[in-house]
Amino acid sequence: MKHYMIDITLPQYYDEGFNEKVPEQIEMIDDLMEEELIVSWSLSLDQSKAWIIAVGDSEEEIVDLLVDFPLLSYFKYSIHQLSLFNTFKNTDIPPFSLN
Repeated sequence: MKHYMIDITLPQYYDEGFNEKVPEQIEMIDDLMEEELIVSWSLSLDQSKAWIIAVGDSEEEIVDLLVDFPLLSYFKYSIHQLSLFNTFKNTDIPPFSLN
């Protein structure tokens, strides 16, 4: 599987339809993260840009993820295959146990 960055430009002004779809969009991204199809996502402080790191075998697979996004009609995007994507996992911390 390859890593792709989805570079999203959000609208300058939001209408009521946009605001109504935000919870559904966040839930969908959370579900895709649980399925490990999305690795991470970020939103700029001014909320004009968002970035998603997604995994797939091709750019077409990534587009297939996006077509179901509730907010798709509100933003422009570009997809970039990454040559390197690295995250830090702290393995020094033991797993939490309720026992």
